[in-house]
Amino acid sequence: NSRVEGQGRGAEGSSATPYGWPERETGLLVAVLAVMRKVDLLVEKRVLDLSEAYDHLVATNKQKRVVIRVREQVDAGVLKAARDLSVKLLGEGAGAEADTLHQNAVGWLEQCVTDLGEYLQLAQRGDYPGRKEIEDLRPRLAKLAKEADSNRFLKLFTASANELMDDEEDYRELKGFYTNQKGAWQELLAANERLKPNEVELKAD
Repeated sequence: NSRVEGQGRGAEGSSATPYGWPERETGLLVAVLAVMRKVDLLVEKRVLDLSEAYDHLVATNKQKRVVIRVREQVDAGVLKAARDLSVKLLGEGAGAEADTLHQNAVGWLEQCVTDLGEYLQLAQRGDYPGRKEIEDLRPRLAKLAKEADSNRFLKLFTASANELMDDEEDYRELKGFYTNQKGAWQELLAANERLKPNEVELKAD
């Protein structure tokens, strides 16, 4: 009972045996194609996670809402560029296939966004560095991480290669400071506070 996007009128017109296939076998075939990443299953234009697919394929009241969309295959050149960029940003083990590259890159982006959020809490106080850089960098990485379609993500990912390399360098410097140098910076701030009364006395003299 699901519809096939871009494939004629779809299977809505046939209830028990769409296209002559028993409904159970049809659902199984669709599930296999989804697991193999040959098709996407959409409900109200949202791509279903595989963990949601079974329920939508077997529940009669949900089947009619499912749209089956043939997945566009990732261009070989884009895939190679994404692999090369992932190795530079994430290191070895970033993955080789489109979905793995997408998943690992999004994981890295989300970790960056989380870390930058923690750094921003201190930077907003005014006595820690990097506020402008964090406020510029964080939403840009967060926006890219939200792209759910692996094909579109990898195209955006590779098209932004130069910017991402710069972003990674900025992130690494910020992480280095807030991870390794924050203690020394706090000691300097404390020492400055202790010296402030002397500054007032010197100015008075």
